[in-house]
Amino acid sequence: MGLGYKVFFSKRAGVSRATPSGNDYLKWVPTTSTLIYGKRDAILVDTQLTRAASKELVEWVVDSGMSLTTIYITHAHADHFYGNAALIKRFPGVKIVATPEVMANMAEAMLLDGMDAFWRRLFPGLVVVRIGHTNTDEITAFWVPSIGLAVAGDSVYNNTHLYLGESARLKRIAALHLKIVVGGHNDLSKDFSLDAIHETKAYLEDFERINKQTTSAKELYSRMLELHPNRLNVGSL
Repeated sequence: MGLGYKVFFSKRAGVSRATPSGNDYLKWVPTTSTLIYGKRDAILVDTQLTRAASKELVEWVVDSGMSLTTIYITHAHADHFYGNAALIKRFPGVKIVATPEVMANMAEAMLLDGMDAFWRRLFPGLVVVRIGHTNTDEITAFWVPSIGLAVAGDSVYNNTHLYLGESARLKRIAALHLKIVVGGHNDLSKDFSLDAIHETKAYLEDFERINKQTTSAKELYSRMLELHPNRLNVGSL
């Protein structure tokens, strides 16, 4: 049996409360956690932010019937690792793993020396891809070559406004032999196609171009909404 994957989604209000009026139906954020599993064991990529979402995530993992052995954290944003405690409570033997740089930025996590050697020994064939700075420092992606899956953290957004980053970093994701890409913030109604990479890049290029053409934040906001009218989480814009 090869590897499989499932994606958990949560929904919460956007962080910004100062957006212009209107578009209320877009003022929420989808956040993903991805379960990658074999015959019996599974690893989870990223946890959640709120207690409610973390509780739902725990129940979702339990319902999968898999034995959760490891949690990998792509980057040190709270909405990707604050749920660790709930998972540890339910699965006491689970290991929390990330790159040393990400661990150093997670106040409630323990730095694991020699992560790369540990990771490759425990899950041969699974690869951590260091992306660098996108919307925070030391973003990583989790790459599963055997099924062409990349869990991209906050380097790829699917139909969700970006907490802005650098389009050049997407080259590292695009260079992989991908079939599936799961963004850190992925619209529940969308699939996991490679279109999200190209659309993320186009969004960043649009923002850079329009930023040079406009003279106020309000004008920039309006112009971006005209180009991307259905993207979620307008608060990030």
